[in-house]
Amino acid sequence: AFGDVAAKRVLLVLGRQHPPETTGSRALMAFVDRLAGDSPRAVEFRRSVRVLVVPVMNPDGVVEGQWRTNAAGADLNRHWRAFRQPETTAVRDMLQRQLDASRRTLAFALDFHSTWQDILYTVTEDPARAPGGILREWIDAMQARFPGRISESTSPPNTGVFKNWTYTRYAAP
Repeated sequence: AFGDVAAKRVLLVLGRQHPPETTGSRALMAFVDRLAGDSPRAVEFRRSVRVLVVPVMNPDGVVEGQWRTNAAGADLNRHWRAFRQPETTAVRDMLQRQLDASRRTLAFALDFHSTWQDILYTVTEDPARAPGGILREWIDAMQARFPGRISESTSPPNTGVFKNWTYTRYAAP
């Protein structure tokens, strides 16, 4: 964790739910390094946001060379509703403690994966996707910076994946 310990807004950054997704892990670390850096923009950001980072969500799956699962054979990115896996339960509980500690809100959540393309998986109903919303501005800025590379894939929040849980539980883009 880093950023202002008294901040009312939290950014949760999560990675490596699926063990072989090493490019997602590298992107996560570059993103976190940038947020923790000395640039004026990063310093300003950290003045108002507490950043929580879980860089390796599935350590036993990584060590054991699993494809998409932990040592128990569960795809962690499908267990954010029932919370029957110790990894998802631990992150859920840690986040709730952090939010309760200072009456914070989860302002944004990022879950880094690896795919063959640069895709942002978003929740269809999320108002942050609408024009003027923080998510729409971010996606549009990335599309402008990397023309033709960034795509968005939307879906309703009806499955037990991480992005849907953070949206339905905390209204976090």
